[in-house]
Amino acid sequence: MLQTAHSRVISLLFCVLVSLYGGQTARSEVGDDDSAAAQLTPFPSPGVGDTIPNPFILEPTPPPALDLNTPLDIAFEGVYPLAVEYRAPIRAALEGNRPLLNLAPRLTVSAYRDIPGWAKVTLVPTVYVENAWVDVETIAPHVVEVILRQTAPSQWDVYIVGTPYFDAVASTIPPAFMDTTPALPPLDGDYRFPWQNGQPWWAIQGWHGGNALDFQPSLSARYAVLAAQSGRLREICSDGFQSLLQIQHADGQSTYYLHVTMSLSVRRRLLDQPVRRGQYLGDLIQQANFRTPCGYGASRHLHFVVSDRRMVFDQYPIAGIADSASCCSNPPVYRASNERVDDSGS
Repeated sequence: MLQTAHSRVISLLFCVLVSLYGGQTARSEVGDDDSAAAQLTPFPSPGVGDTIPNPFILEPTPPPALDLNTPLDIAFEGVYPLAVEYRAPIRAALEGNRPLLNLAPRLTVSAYRDIPGWAKVTLVPTVYVENAWVDVETIAPHVVEVILRQTAPSQWDVYIVGTPYFDAVASTIPPAFMDTTPALPPLDGDYRFPWQNGQPWWAIQGWHGGNALDFQPSLSARYAVLAAQSGRLREICSDGFQSLLQIQHADGQSTYYLHVTMSLSVRRRLLDQPVRRGQYLGDLIQQANFRTPCGYGASRHLHFVVSDRRMVFDQYPIAGIADSASCCSNPPVYRASNERVDDSGS
């Protein structure tokens, strides 16, 4: 009996070693096979986070415990090179509000815009930038939005959205620059695909990088991206080539749109404002093969992210679309019923 028990222990240890070391070898070989196969497919495997996620990481890594004794690590040039005159006041405001905001220890400036006398700076946890925006549907609570008001040449007061200081000055912010109304616009019927009525787009990649799918216009379609539902639009990342956009909806859901280029007039008119379903947001990035801080890809496509895999678009459950997607052979086609709001052309 002792010998039998001893043999079982040895067998168990052997299985554990195989799972630890053999499994790593197998995953490496699978990755090599996938890479080789991708070179033969007619529809390149696109992506920003458009690589297959590690199947053993089921949830985003929780943020480390708050350490108020260690200065914040802020990358002021990681995505958008922020002007030097903004940096010290932003750092002071973030450090001063750190206990209230429970900030990530490492932040990156990911978007910026301004009008005379005012500026808005967006910061995100650096881990999202480093991981190519994987799990971006979890980013919303961690986005830091900073409003700056000029008080003198090269001097700025700083207000962080979500703090009492911001609430005290919210009514003084020009409404055309930032809508500070607490309520989100009501939903406009059901959710629609984020492209124009009647246009066919291919579903070329299912779930990857979190709750993301990839859609590509078919040969007869154009490249305009539309709001899938009404809500409030904000920019999470902008690097001068493309944007990552989020629309917050009145039912608590969010939709995200990546690889979108926005004209200056659209940016000024729509960012941080209510938008209607079908609102024209911009066009897909023009480059077919691109890599910028806001994302990368090997084809012109929309990286579309949902906050909930149970959402339905044009009466199609998004989970079923993800299951049907194919990059290579006969990708399924989905036609939108989304009426474009503006008349500026696409």
